[in-house]
Amino acid sequence: MRFIKQFNDGEEDKLRNILKNFPLIKARIRANAILLSSKSISIAEIADVLDVHRDTVSNWLRNWENKGMMGLFDEAKPGRPRAGSKLINEN
Repeated sequence: MRFIKQFNDGEEDKLRNILKNFPLIKARIRANAILLSSKSISIAEIADVLDVHRDTVSNWLRNWENKGMMGLFDEAKPGRPRAGSKLINEN
């Protein structure tokens, strides 16, 4: 089985903050998967809880290992943004 290795200083706190406060749901779900993996919960169990395919969870874990925090976020894609993808600024 594959699990996330020990966190570096502050990473766990940052992940918990993203899980609770970040506006984009995808990043929050990925942070949750990383935290669950750090507690030795299997990829299959994480996939079941988050209702995603196990390959998706495996990709998230690989992105975390290769990119750290930046692995939680989608890379910018060329072209016009999808309808409704803008964040609303409530100032």
